[in-house]
Amino acid sequence: MAKMNKFKRLCADTNVVIGLALLYEKGERAFINTNIAGRNTRQTLKQYAEDIATLQHYIDKGVVQLVIPPQVMFELRFREKTIDENGNNVELSPETVAREKLKDLTLEYLQKMPTIKVARILPQRKIIFEQFTQRLADEYVNTYRIFERNKMGKTPSDAIIMAQVSALGIDFLSRDQHFHHKHYLAKCSKAEKISIANKNLGGRSTKVIAIDDLESVLHHKTEHGVALQKTFKDNQPIAQCAYMNYDEYLQDKALERQNHMEWLRKYTETPKEL
Repeated sequence: MAKMNKFKRLCADTNVVIGLALLYEKGERAFINTNIAGRNTRQTLKQYAEDIATLQHYIDKGVVQLVIPPQVMFELRFREKTIDENGNNVELSPETVAREKLKDLTLEYLQKMPTIKVARILPQRKIIFEQFTQRLADEYVNTYRIFERNKMGKTPSDAIIMAQVSALGIDFLSRDQHFHHKHYLAKCSKAEKISIANKNLGGRSTKVIAIDDLESVLHHKTEHGVALQKTFKDNQPIAQCAYMNYDEYLQDKALERQNHMEWLRKYTETPKEL
């Protein structure tokens, strides 16, 4: 059952979160020069920076509550190994080093933005959540052809993110109209396929929203013109979860790790001789 909130809850992929951090911490010129979206023209990059600035404005005003799904947080915290299994140093590519610096910047940004939340699935529901999202992500790839397998032949991270967003029941913010583009030979767009897959497989009713459409999503027409909506629908997730700021998330992770280590010590002790 859906409830109503005074804010619009949205999820976004890793690049959008990095974009927010880069613009907030370094400004528009650095945002454009970094070219995180793979754009080719400064004009397009400038427009994307303006769209990101609009999103930041609504986050600051409490109109949007940005939620980071588990897979996005995993990507932000993941670092390539600099030492291999034999103890030898591994030289990272310049692109990897630059990417990891952006992720470090993003985690610093999140500590300054307590209104941005991280979705934490309750421990007793974690297995259900992971099984459901893996099945849905696989269907996105195998049946609906929305995403392609990665170079390792596995379900890609983007599919897992979208499946988690669908399980959480939160609309997904895309950095462009890519999901809404429909090939002239296709019957429906990727966004429409996601909606169909979610409905057929038990996911929540979630939509893909292009960032340049954000204003229209947050406003509605009135007899006097256009006004900001006062309430927004909030779907119940597949599995119970908590929305924590980044500091709360780190504390919860540390507590989880501590409890796990205590469990290991308790059940892996060498039995005493009789």
